Amino acid sequence: MKKDILLIPNILTYTRIISILFITICFINPTENSKLIAFFLFTYASITDFLDGYIARKFSLESLLGKILDPIADKLLIIMVFILFISDQTITGYSIYAVLIIIAREIIIMAMREFLSHYNFEITVIHLSKWKTALQMIVIVGFFTQSIFPELIKNIIYINQIILWITATLTIITLYQYINKSIIFITKELKT
Repeated sequence: MKKDILLIPNILTYTRIISILFITICFINPTENSKLIAFFLFTYASITDFLDGYIARKFSLESLLGKILDPIADKLLIIMVFILFISDQTITGYSIYAVLIIIAREIIIMAMREFLSHYNFEITVIHLSKWKTALQMIVIVGFFTQSIFPELIKNIIYINQIILWITATLTIITLYQYINKSIIFITKELKT
């Protein structure tokens, strides 16, 4: 486990976790370009999310620490950014419910992963979940655009809301799929 700490994929994950702190600081203490800086930090974090997994698989650098930290970093990033958009009123009204659905799903999946790991069952990523993640990234970029340039395009607000609700719908579907997979596993375990 000690040698896992300095693996490149894990270092990328640490920097993603640290970037969440700086994204939050940029939102809480807004200056003229702080939200733009937050956007670039989010972009960096999103790229490291892809790179850490790719490097780990490509160069056989997968580790237990990475398997634990990577999904936590991903979920923290998504949850924190959505909360920041609610706090600065980029996301308002009924769209807040869509965000709450997304946040609840992320927390439930983290809890399920933790619980099922005690039974040596790893929740593998469902294909539809990759689409959900891609849509989350797209809508977050849209909300950054809306937050940084509110006067730019009024229509982007409606596009963001539509994509957000599509993402929330996929979130519910993938949560159902993960729960279903887990129930099948637990049922088999109880029978043995």
